[in-house]
Amino acid sequence: MKPDPKLELIADGVYDTTDAASYLGIARTYLYNMRFNGRGPAYTKRRNRIYYRKADLDTWDQARKARKNERAAAAKKKRRPEQKKAA
Repeated sequence: MKPDPKLELIADGVYDTTDAASYLGIARTYLYNMRFNGRGPAYTKRRNRIYYRKADLDTWDQARKARKNERAAAAKKKRRPEQKKAA
């Protein structure tokens, strides 16, 4: 994933919530909800602000995509026997 040159890095490889969501290509509210439910990427809180390291965002995004692919493969496997019966 290439970084967007429009995003502002707070420090070396650190994004705030808005820029982290843009980097991941997801809505800021989705990132907030994932964090609130304990399913988001690792973050640091300083002075009531949330910051994400780029490495943590990349790790979380890869794991999220892997889970999505696993669910799609499982759903495809589940449908195959039904399709054979109909034929």
